[in-house]
Amino acid sequence: MHSEQGKLEASIEVLERCIDLAPDFVNAYAALGFSYARDEQTEKAVRVLEKARSKEPENLFVLKNLGSIYGSAGRVDEAIDCFELAQEQQPNSPDILYGLAYAYEQQGQITEADELYQRIIEIGRPREFVDLAKEGRTRIGVDALKEEGLRPDAVFYCLAALEKYSEMSQSEVREIAFEIGLLGQRGLDIHNPEKKYQLESMEGEFTGLQLLCYMYVGFQIIDPSVDVGADLSDEYQAALTMFEGEVSES
Repeated sequence: MHSEQGKLEASIEVLERCIDLAPDFVNAYAALGFSYARDEQTEKAVRVLEKARSKEPENLFVLKNLGSIYGSAGRVDEAIDCFELAQEQQPNSPDILYGLAYAYEQQGQITEADELYQRIIEIGRPREFVDLAKEGRTRIGVDALKEEGLRPDAVFYCLAALEKYSEMSQSEVREIAFEIGLLGQRGLDIHNPEKKYQLESMEGEFTGLQLLCYMYVGFQIIDPSVDVGADLSDEYQAALTMFEGEVSES
């Protein structure tokens, strides 16, 4: 109760006393570790949770909390170990699936991460984890896009965006870029040209890659300092050179 109310010091004090009185009550260790983590006392959190795990190696509460803290501390292998054990107990728990998927992504096990993100989306709840999973899939897609090198299709989508935006006001460009940004938070499939999206601020049907390019160019125009979660700088520069050449010839 104290922890939920944000009264971390009181929560920690109560839980420490609880452990003194009942040293074998493992869930008290798990709750104390969680409170330490929320209070940014990471080393204490890890120490308490590792002690709890030594007492009950398969305690689900302990595994989930310890996995999250390991992941935040960059101890990805250990995070994966905890989340894999937790998933054996609850194969379709969205929070466990997300923790494991994100750890896999950090470790570079992209296929495994993407499969788990897809499973969360298929489960469809809670909304928080579905949105996080969609963001994860978009992030993976963007990384894969850059590994392929300069994408000619992305160059021409950026060029089309520059041409369209040149006829618009800043406020119109901002409206499109922000709408795509909100849509992107729910996930854009940038590798499936068959999947189409529609916008309220711009007529037509667009692929995920098209919208990503329109968003990137839009923010380059209205505020280049904004991190849109995708690096299309090479494609944008190539398109900008072509666009400036078109303008100079006209």
